[in-house]
Amino acid sequence: EPFITAEFSARLGYWNEALADERAFVRALLNVARCVVLASAEIRARRSDAVFIQSDTCHHTRPVRPEDAARADLENELRFVGYELAYGRPLSGLAADHLLAHGATQEELAWFERNGSDERTIVGTDYYAGSEREVRADGSLGPAGVRLGYYDLGRQYHERLGVPIMLAETNKAGDEAVDWLLRQWTDAVRLRDEGVPIRGFIWYGFVNHVD
Repeated sequence: EPFITAEFSARLGYWNEALADERAFVRALLNVARCVVLASAEIRARRSDAVFIQSDTCHHTRPVRPEDAARADLENELRFVGYELAYGRPLSGLAADHLLAHGATQEELAWFERNGSDERTIVGTDYYAGSEREVRADGSLGPAGVRLGYYDLGRQYHERLGVPIMLAETNKAGDEAVDWLLRQWTDAVRLRDEGVPIRGFIWYGFVNHVD
C-alpha cells in the first residue's frame, strides 16, 4: 500500500515516521514504491509464474469550492502514483511536477520507468466509507460521504491502470455492515458483468478487525 502508507506515515502523522510534511510524504512514497519494485523483481527471478496483488487506497477527491478544484485535481492524480511507479509507467505531468517540487529527482523517476513492471499484476483497491474525500475551506481533506461508489471508482482505476482489479479491502462495523456488504458486492458484480476484469472481493477482516 505505497500511497496510504506514505500518507498516513508522513503526510498525516499517524504511523511510522509520524510526520506531516509534503516533502516527507513524497520521500516515503518513493521509498515504499522502490521496495515494491525491488521485492517484485526478486520474486519474479525465482517464480516466473508469480501473481502480484498491489493493494492501495481507492479514493476520489472533490472540491467544495470552485477555487479548490486544482487541489482536487492534484489529489486525483497522486492517488495513482504508487501503482504507476511500481508498474514502470510515466507519471502524469501534474503528479511528476508535484513530486519534483517536493524532493524527487528526474533520475529517481527515470529509475522507476526502467525497473517497474506490471507483469502478472492485479490492482488491489481498498474502498471504505471514507474513501471519497473533499477539500475543505482550510485546505484539509475530509470525508465526502458516498457520492460515486465502488462501481465508478473501481472502473476509474481499471481504465487508468489497464490491468485486472479486485476489491481488496472493504468493511463497515455494527448495524450498517450488512447493507454496506450488499452494496459493495453489487458494485463488484456489476463491474464483472460489464466486462471489467475483477478478480476478487475481500471483506476485511472476515472474522474480526482489531484496528
